[in-house]
Amino acid sequence: MNSSHLEESDDFRRIVALGKNTASYKFALAQSLLELGATQADFVALEDLALPFATRIADHLARYRQGVMQQSRFLSACHFYNAGRITIDDLRNATVELGFRDVISAFHLVGGSPTNTRFYVDERRGAGVPGLRLTDAITRLAVSSQTAETLDRETEGRWNLVENAWQVRLEHRTDLVVDYDAPTDSIVDGVTGTRKRITHAKWPMSSYQGDRCFYCQTTISILPGRGNTAHVDHYFPHSLMARGFPWHLDGPWNLVLACSQCNAGSGGKFARIPSEKFLAALAMRNESLIASQLPLRESIISVTGGSEQARRRFLKSADELAANSFGLGANRWRPP
Repeated sequence: MNSSHLEESDDFRRIVALGKNTASYKFALAQSLLELGATQADFVALEDLALPFATRIADHLARYRQGVMQQSRFLSACHFYNAGRITIDDLRNATVELGFRDVISAFHLVGGSPTNTRFYVDERRGAGVPGLRLTDAITRLAVSSQTAETLDRETEGRWNLVENAWQVRLEHRTDLVVDYDAPTDSIVDGVTGTRKRITHAKWPMSSYQGDRCFYCQTTISILPGRGNTAHVDHYFPHSLMARGFPWHLDGPWNLVLACSQCNAGSGGKFARIPSEKFLAALAMRNESLIASQLPLRESIISVTGGSEQARRRFLKSADELAANSFGLGANRWRPP
């Protein structure tokens, strides 16, 4: 992957992971752009964009609420479509009229600033057919099957996490505990006794590591059977909890993606503590997760602290306690 393609992929991920999440429209538009970009068309009319966009939202709406707003005429149309009260042509028309009002103009904004890469040019107000002029950037991402599949699944994973946060608000719960369930390789809502699955763990985490092993920085893949498969690793080994470690280690603050060699290969980490040099990288990664807003932000802050300084102190204390628990001293693990 050349530097230009890498920057385009990173910008797409930033939009999905760090853009505003008042509704699900951003996720549906991201997935629709990947689908339409694969056709290598240079222009997509709103009428042609409407159904890939709206049917994705309708599908998710059948399972979860799709935003924090009290009501939306567009989401009502999706509800009516799911209930069989309007036709697919009615849904298309409603989407063209109501569905794109904010998401198209806001899609490229992350933290109030536009990304360097533009995946389309808004031509809704021109003299011709209203639609989007697709750029070469989205075409390059979409025609690369592995890149497109990875980005699509990451978007779906992030969408699932945010849906769960909206559901928490709907249920008037005040907190959201996100844990890792190793047998199913999933991140789950750990507040209730039922531990409802949110989504597979690797997908929402992968955006924040750029397809690289946390430890050795080799390229990894979250797609099965595509080379160096990513493993979910506990930075502080899970076995520490059996030694009286006072913090829950299945939370996202302690989870990283590692290559198979670093995780369990010859000379792999296994149940050892990494070199202290990785602690700063873990702190930076956690700050990126916190910047992603709901629900990872609340889950990490609830364990590690309300300020960046407090969170760094927390990790330092956890590292010292872990080293004392194992009696490792300076004998720490480094990548082979």
